[in-house]
Amino acid sequence: MPPAPATTSSTAERRVAGQAVVLRWAGTAYDCAVGETVLDALLRQGVALSFSCRKGACLSCLLRAEGTPPPATAQVGLRETLRDQGYFLPCLCRPVGDMTITAPDEAGAYEPARVVAVETLGPTVRRVRIAPARPFRYRAGQFVNLRRADGLARPYSIANPPGPERSIEIHVKRLPGGAMSGWVHDALEPGESVSLQGPNGTVFHLPDRPERNILMIGNGTGLAPLYGILRDALAARHRGAIRLYHGTRHRPGLYLDAPLRRLRARNRNFHYIPCRPVVPPRG
Repeated sequence: MPPAPATTSSTAERRVAGQAVVLRWAGTAYDCAVGETVLDALLRQGVALSFSCRKGACLSCLLRAEGTPPPATAQVGLRETLRDQGYFLPCLCRPVGDMTITAPDEAGAYEPARVVAVETLGPTVRRVRIAPARPFRYRAGQFVNLRRADGLARPYSIANPPGPERSIEIHVKRLPGGAMSGWVHDALEPGESVSLQGPNGTVFHLPDRPERNILMIGNGTGLAPLYGILRDALAARHRGAIRLYHGTRHRPGLYLDAPLRRLRARNRNFHYIPCRPVVPPRG
């Protein structure tokens, strides 16, 4: 005999029988198989959701559960205020019962912001300066999720230290076929309304030990958070040695080479080492 429909048996009974539970999203019910994440289940059934790392690190897939709390394992790394409101990471969530889910904009996880400047830093990198509508507290090295008007969101590291300008700086590399990066490079203009979620991340500069040495290694736009940490440390008059290695496959990828060389010339404790692959001679 085939298993009973989900509407005629309890969640516990269906789980014991190895059947799917129900995810209610935007007035529609979707099935989620045993062991399947909420993200995979919704994507499999054609729901358009923002996501990036699929490992619970970037927070770009953040959703909110209504009524029944999500599993604690799906809230790892979230701030207590978000956990209390039912926010969870669908890429980590393997539900043990039926869930009713809403998008973060319905719950206020994102804050309004405005693009104030867009600048080309290299052939494939653009710097975007964004001003949040309300005071935005963060530490150098953290990241935000940037969301455009249609709901597409991606995580980007903050490349500037906190300061009086009240704007944040991100570096966006053009990726082949990238929906967000293509938009930033081809269409984004100052004045555009966007929204931000964050700040996120636990790797940032703390000025509590100015004598310690700092080693930073980044590739491509992985330089962005390191650039923020560097400037924050120098502004705090860090005394220990600061070494920054920036790697790239091609010389244009050293997109902040000139300003980093200027910082090196002005600060004796800062050592900047640009790195490119060594090409063996032919013959």
